[in-house]
Amino acid sequence: LDLHTDINAYLDFSIPSRIDGREAPPITLHHLMTHTAGFEDEVTQLFVSSPEHMKSLDQYVKNHIPERVFQAGSVMSYSNYGTSLAAYIVELVSGQAFSAYAEEHILKPLEMHSTTFEQPLPEHLSSQMSESYRYEAGRYIPGSFEYVQSYPAGALSATTHDMARLIMAHLNLGLVKEERIEEAENEDTENDDEANEATQEVRILREETAKFMQSRQLTGHPALPGMTYGFIEADYNGHRVLRHGGDTLLFTTGLYFLPEENVGLYVAYNSSVGDAARWTLFRGFMDSYFPETDSTHMIPWAITPGTAANYVGTFHPARANFSGVESVLRLVQPMYLTVDEDGFVNVTVSGHTTRFGEVGPNLFQEINGTEQMGFTFDGGRVTRIHFAGPITWLRTVWY
Repeated sequence: LDLHTDINAYLDFSIPSRIDGREAPPITLHHLMTHTAGFEDEVTQLFVSSPEHMKSLDQYVKNHIPERVFQAGSVMSYSNYGTSLAAYIVELVSGQAFSAYAEEHILKPLEMHSTTFEQPLPEHLSSQMSESYRYEAGRYIPGSFEYVQSYPAGALSATTHDMARLIMAHLNLGLVKEERIEEAENEDTENDDEANEATQEVRILREETAKFMQSRQLTGHPALPGMTYGFIEADYNGHRVLRHGGDTLLFTTGLYFLPEENVGLYVAYNSSVGDAARWTLFRGFMDSYFPETDSTHMIPWAITPGTAANYVGTFHPARANFSGVESVLRLVQPMYLTVDEDGFVNVTVSGHTTRFGEVGPNLFQEINGTEQMGFTFDGGRVTRIHFAGPITWLRTVWY
């Protein structure tokens, strides 16, 4: 597969080539793997209630094509559909179901014996499945197994032990293990002390491919962590982190590893606790084992007097629906930018306000904190707000 070829060259159906009636540049696998294909988000039928309602992957990607709302490569916006579409391309080119391809080329070589994309779980794994819980009416209520229709993007069931093996493979740049194979002893060997052994490398990626996969491909601002192929970048205590969270209706997971430090962390919660839990754990892990050593800190400064109008406005996430009934959800997801009397930018989301000051060209940092955001200006006004990873907010027009 070529990362920069129009994906329609691989598909047995066509992704529309126009946005708002105008011809648009093609979408490539590079765009799918960096979440910059420009698709709107869609939650409808992402989960289904039972295996009887599951469609095949080809049916799903063909019948749920989201609208293209951004030029490919222009806006980072996480897309489950884009991930599933990439998996469907693997199916078409390999001739195998994606679940079978992943089993043969990733799970088996890594000896991830308790990991599967199958829904429901096969009998030999069903007894290992954790109970799950949802919080309702002041108590935790057990849930049932979740069926994810967009399965390559969120249906992997695994143990923390198996996920540790996955992290180690990435830390080892694709090398799973080295096997020593002892051959049958040859009676004609003159020197009995010679061990007739061979070493066999077991890899899921070539070293140069693993390095390429872990390298930054795109960011919303040069000073902000961005996207590699599949992994989200982070910078914590001066250390580069590659990560990916996972959220279903009943589970929360977090995968983190530090390529330069040869260490990783994986956590799974059996309820939907989101960032509040996993980031608290990760911060504690980093502060304990990789504390900040740089005592110098940038001190944010106020914006230039008289420029407040360039910042003030209402913004909404790029990861949203724009064409269907789900688009109404954007009404309850605003971010407000204001400027206080001291000249600092105030960001308010869900009633919580954080103050930011400038630390570089179009780069702002939380006052008494470390979070940063970057701005894109158009016509002198902020039109986009970028955070670390595939997170973009767009200025909302008055209507």
